[in-house]
Amino acid sequence: RYTATAIHRDEATRKNHEEMGFFDGWGTVVDQLAQYVKTI
Repeated sequence: RYTATAIHRDEATRKNHEEMGFFDGWGTVVDQLAQYVKTI
């Protein structure tokens, strides 16, 4: 299991990143990494 924590300067920055899909982006990265690791 992998847990990542992001700390933002303020609530507005956090909300902006969330609205840009940053949160979903990490899920995609983790899924791709897991698939890659299975091949090595």
